[in-house]
Amino acid sequence: MSVDTSERIWNRAADFSSPDEAEFRGDAALHRVLVFHGSVMNGGLFEAVRSYAHDEEYPLEAVTEAFGLLGAENVVGVVEAAEREIEELREEHDDEDEDDESQAVWEEAEERVNGRYPLDDTDLERLLEAALIADPELFAPVAD
Repeated sequence: MSVDTSERIWNRAADFSSPDEAEFRGDAALHRVLVFHGSVMNGGLFEAVRSYAHDEEYPLEAVTEAFGLLGAENVVGVVEAAEREIEELREEHDDEDEDDESQAVWEEAEERVNGRYPLDDTDLERLLEAALIADPELFAPVAD
């Protein structure tokens, strides 16, 4: 696959306003990954996991499936571990609780979780290129 092909697929996925616009599983997965990754880059993994845990259009389960489809099993594990940690934290400390101790616990967890996200934009490009080589039929063809 050429860089031009992967760039076109990336741009197409980035232009979708919803994963439902994608006709191919790989395109929908890439769109979900790009949206989630953007949230992580803007607000951290901790906040992204909290936000997507109950999102109807981008549910966290669909996001992790998308990472898995693109071959990023390591990210699936990181996101799932963050989700478990946040749920356990909620059981012990209400995230709406404003006392200093609860706030400190949430802030420490946020810092710890945010440091675990292993990807940058270059890593995503490599994931796409590897997915295109492994299974190009996941993605809609690009016009020459």
